Amino acid sequence: LWVLVDDGEITIKEPLLKGKPKHTYEYGIDEIYEFEMEADICDQKASVESTAWDIKTQKLSQSQKAKEFSLDQGNLKGYQLAKTIGADNYKLISLAPLDDQEVKAWADAKLQKSRLSLFKGRFNLPGFADIKPGDMIKSDGIGKRFNGKTLVTAIRHQFSRQGWQTYVQFGLSASWFYQQNNDIFDTPVAGLIPAIHGLQIGIVDKYEADPEKQFRVKVRIPSIETDGIVWARLASVEAGNQRGIFFRPETGDEVILGFINDDPRQAIILGAVHSGKNALPPGLTVTKENNKKGIVTKNSLKLIFDDENKLIEISTSKGNTFKLSEQDKGIKLEDENGNTITMDNQGIKIKSSKDLVMEGNYIKIKGSRVDIN
Repeated sequence: LWVLVDDGEITIKEPLLKGKPKHTYEYGIDEIYEFEMEADICDQKASVESTAWDIKTQKLSQSQKAKEFSLDQGNLKGYQLAKTIGADNYKLISLAPLDDQEVKAWADAKLQKSRLSLFKGRFNLPGFADIKPGDMIKSDGIGKRFNGKTLVTAIRHQFSRQGWQTYVQFGLSASWFYQQNNDIFDTPVAGLIPAIHGLQIGIVDKYEADPEKQFRVKVRIPSIETDGIVWARLASVEAGNQRGIFFRPETGDEVILGFINDDPRQAIILGAVHSGKNALPPGLTVTKENNKKGIVTKNSLKLIFDDENKLIEISTSKGNTFKLSEQDKGIKLEDENGNTITMDNQGIKIKSSKDLVMEGNYIKIKGSRVDIN
């Protein structure tokens, strides 16, 4: 889409060649002070496809192919010329979970910019105001290479001693706006190597010992079609010499990667994310109250915080539990065999499913009343 401004009014429109040209400029017939035209095939793509990350499937979404776009100008075809320079198919990949319509529009825009860069030039004409960017014009009498219909991409009016002159431009750069203005950003990676921008999705690869012994994790980046493997350091809430918090992600986990100074060699795992495929642990759900939080390992070792019941629970997969409960006003220790120790406002209760053995050099039992059955 093009964003056009006319007398304070903003218009967003799709660049299309429809209807009749608003103006025709025929060399040798119309008054043309000068003209410049060039044909450049270096940015032509035979086709453009785009894809984005799908959270649900944990894969790149199905590619969206750009709609062919061409101007009725000249005798050169961008899709044919692209094959002569080996630009058969151009792929756009985003690891952000984009909407399908946005992915398609991205591909369409890239192909449009490619085709609009094939022919570029300008006419220098006697001054007149009845022309605007986005209008369709036709050039004639110049030769088969450049004759035909195109779209106006810029207008410049110049007033000088020679009078009023209007410059009509057609064609665009194939680069995005930010790529044409390098002063907007500092040079990524200090200009040492090609940069990687933004956060990236990563999938933890099978375990392999870090050859540099820096506790790094092997991660695959789905947007890189070949090996796509990087070694990533693992960020933590705390990490120091022989101390810290250590949770290494498992093979197949979806992680978020950041890169120091946009350097693709300096990957950092910032965290992991749940999805439809990598679901939340059983017992932990998303609710409005957000009362339950916890840690659950792959073998169901759990540490659960329950704000609703004011409960902290530590448990194993076979039912060994340790509970601290304000609601029950006590502490309860229970194992998988049915043995329990309960401490609450009623006192201390020890229950054994089988034998209860007390052993010591000296055992003393004291109470105002002692019953032994």
